Order: sequence, then structure tokens, then C-alpha cells
Amino acid sequence: MPEPTGVTRALARYSLTPSADLPAAILAQAARAFLNHVGCTIGGLVEPGSQIAMAQADLFSGARHATVLGRRTRLDALHAAYINALQSCIQTFDDTHLASVIHPTGPIASAMLALIEHDPACDVDGTEFLGTLSFGLEIACRVGAVLTAPGSGLHLGVFTTGIAGAIGAAAASGRLLGLDEQRQTWALGIAAAQAGGLRVSHATMTGGLIPALGSRIGLSAALLAAQGFDCSEAGLEGRNGLLPVFAPGARADDLVTYLGERFEMADLAYKPYPCGIVIHPAIDACLALATERPADEAIEQVRLRVHPLTLQLTGLKHPLHAMDAKVSVGHWCAAALLRQRAGMTEATDEAVHDPDIKALRDRVDATADASLGRDEAYVELTLASGRSLSCHIPHARGSRERPLTDAELAEKFLKLVEPILDAEPACALLDRCWSLPAIRRGGLAALLAATVPPC
Repeated sequence: MPEPTGVTRALARYSLTPSADLPAAILAQAARAFLNHVGCTIGGLVEPGSQIAMAQADLFSGARHATVLGRRTRLDALHAAYINALQSCIQTFDDTHLASVIHPTGPIASAMLALIEHDPACDVDGTEFLGTLSFGLEIACRVGAVLTAPGSGLHLGVFTTGIAGAIGAAAASGRLLGLDEQRQTWALGIAAAQAGGLRVSHATMTGGLIPALGSRIGLSAALLAAQGFDCSEAGLEGRNGLLPVFAPGARADDLVTYLGERFEMADLAYKPYPCGIVIHPAIDACLALATERPADEAIEQVRLRVHPLTLQLTGLKHPLHAMDAKVSVGHWCAAALLRQRAGMTEATDEAVHDPDIKALRDRVDATADASLGRDEAYVELTLASGRSLSCHIPHARGSRERPLTDAELAEKFLKLVEPILDAEPACALLDRCWSLPAIRRGGLAALLAATVPPC
């Protein structure tokens, strides 16, 4: 079979096409992704990992012209992209491309915002911002989908957000910089050459570091290409390129199949719960059963059937701390059943060490069922009386079949942002984010200023 050629250049060319060519539904999806990103980025600044990374960035930052969402301290563009992307994903509450389980908006939007503040010539109006974000998201999602497609040969341990996010960030940044097709092709290749990430980082602060590095890599790649720093023109598909090295069975041509006609980013999902998205159908089932179970009947056993990926990625039986809990389906099942909720308070050390939750985790029996979808789960409870209760979730909340409504997305945003900005400024920022399509060139500065708490 002949080696496919021209794929990297075709993606570069596509990323430079007019935003007017994008369907309204795709621009609307980008607006939702941006709103979710802002909320998650501000909410994530409280995490210890965010504080440590910010202290280091503050120490080494150059010119301080870029906003870190939710913070009064400004950083240089590369550090700001890095910190904003880290904050956006460290609580495991960011968006997810369902087919590949990458989390693309954090790396891409963070790079874009930092670049716009770094170089006023890159500033755009709200519609063009969303268009540029859409091109970056689409390219990232396509790279993620091809890397993780059945038969690709990709090792499950590769954390693909670091790869796809970097390439998407390079595409979006290059578009803002006005790169021509040649230099945009180099930018994608430069990003691909540096990108990586390992899933061993999950359940640690380093899990947030991988998308953060992807954002910085993508922005740096575009800036280098703008100055004539070259790369192979086949960085994705060529011999010893991204796909042959990481996923030798992948079909490179699928990166450009129906390009501009079918949109991978249409499958972006927004999480209602702050944990791995493959856990969500089990949480939905347990929350439903929690309201059905009589309060005076103890739970003897919890039987859980899920897609195999759920146990591969989140099968940790006994989390030791809050970061562990993000990849423990047993923890979230136990917490949801006992507390009848699954929010940020269940993603804490207090919840992990709650003796009642710990005891019920021991009685959760999870099995993999390859016949189930990734967003599907069966949960059966055996109560102390001997009675059984069961629930089947065919599609989790937040999935393509059951997407969060705009109202639910706004509610999530406010819960994340109000503790940092207070209620009135949080509502004002929410309105600014929803109004992004109508913002004129230069108006993004006011939106970014609204993410910063008053002195």
C-alpha cells in the first residue's frame, strides 16, 4: 500500500479557510466549549497542583502581558498558556471528545488567549475567535480519533490530549498569526515532533501537566514557524512521523476524510461530574438508585457492569486521596449512593476517607462488558432485606444523546466561578461569555479582565 502523503499540508490548508465556511452549529459548539473552559480554568486555580505550577511560572516569567484566568498576577504568553491549560483540566471537569477521550479546549483556547494578549495584531472579533477555536478543535479531535481508532496500535498508556491538544493549539495559533500554508504546515509538524504524554500521570498533579505542556508546545510551534523555523511537510503521516511512530496501524487518510463536511468536534461533551467521563454512566445509575432506596435499608452489595475502558482507565479500587478518586469508579458509585450527589465535595480527601464511603467501596463489584457502549452502565443493588434494585443507563448525562443544556452548563459555570469572583461578577462574566459571538475586535480584553477578582 503506498504511503499516504499531503495529510499534514491538507490539515494546514483547511485550518486557514474562512470562518464563514463553518456551520452555525459548529460555532455554537465552540461557544459552549469556551464557556466551559473559562469556568473550569477559574475553578481549577484552587487546586494544590495549580498553586505549585503558578509559583514556578511566576518565578521564571518574562514580560507580563497575559492573563491567568482568576488571578491578578500576569505572565508571559507561554507561561500563561501553560498555567491556564493546567487549571482548566486539573479538576477533571473539562470537556471531552467522546470518540478519543481527549480534552481539547483547554490547550487550544489557552494558547489563543495568551497569543492575543501577547500580540495585539492577533486580536480578532468574537465570531472569528470562535471560528479559529473551531478549526483548532476539529484538527485536535481528528488527530485524537485517528490515534485511538480500533487497530491503530496505539498503546493505552499514551495520554493523547498532550498530542492532539498540541497540534490543535498550533493550528489555532498559526491561524491567528496569519501564517501561510507552508508555515502552518511546519507549525503542525513542529508541534507533533514535541508532543507526548503518559497515562501513568493520571490521579496525580501531572495529569494536568500534560495538556498544559501541549498548549505551550502548540503556541511555541506556531511562533517558531512564523519566523521561518521549518519542519518536515509530513509531520503527521511521513516515515517516522507522528502516526507511524505512535499508531502504526492508523489510517492517516482518515485525518482528512470528509474534512469540512463531517465534524468530529460535534461530539464534544461537557461533564456534569468532576471525574473521568467513563465513570459518568455509573454515577447516573447510582444517583437514580439512591433516591429509590429506602433510607433505612443498608446496601449489602453493588454490582456494576461497564464498558471495559471504564475499568482500564478508572478501575482503582481504593483511592488514597482526592486525585486518586478522579479515576475510581468504585468511589463515585459509593459516594453517589450514600450522599445522593456527585460534585466537588465528593472529589475531596474528606470524601475519600469518609468511613461510610470507604466501607461501601469494598462492596462494589465491577465487571467489564464489551457489549456495552462507553457511556452505558448497569448497576444492581442488593439491600440488607434481600431486595434488589437495578438501573440501566443507556447514555450518560453529557453524552451526545443527552447533552448538557445551556442552562445546565451555565449552572456548572457559576458553581465553579462564584467561589473565586463572588456571585455578581460571576454572573456578569457568564453573560460576557455567552455574548462572545457579538464581541468586536478589541473586546476580548474586557472579557479577560472580568475573569480577574477585584483587588
